[in-house]
Amino acid sequence: MPTQPLFDKHIESEEQGRELSKDDVARLTEDYQKAGADLKRRVAKETWLISDDFRSRLRALEEALSQRTTTYWPEFLETSSSALNSAVDDLRRIARSDLSIGARRFYR
Repeated sequence: MPTQPLFDKHIESEEQGRELSKDDVARLTEDYQKAGADLKRRVAKETWLISDDFRSRLRALEEALSQRTTTYWPEFLETSSSALNSAVDDLRRIARSDLSIGARRFYR
């Protein structure tokens, strides 16, 4: 999912005690917004391909990413990154179930 670089870059800069430049923040934010819009467009266009469970989990992810429960940016990034990782795991599990495919070791 293309949103991960936004979180990774911000978390990395926080861990290293430096701030991203305004240009980097603007570029990463624009990429994040484009990725979100692209995902919504694709899901709407291909809705017949995905199950209700898959679609529901995508909506839950979108909701989780849209809620900001803290004003402390690093904490928000950590929470959002965790939500993304959890959703990817869930979506893989749902897709494997929908396609009647057994779990693959390299997918966890």
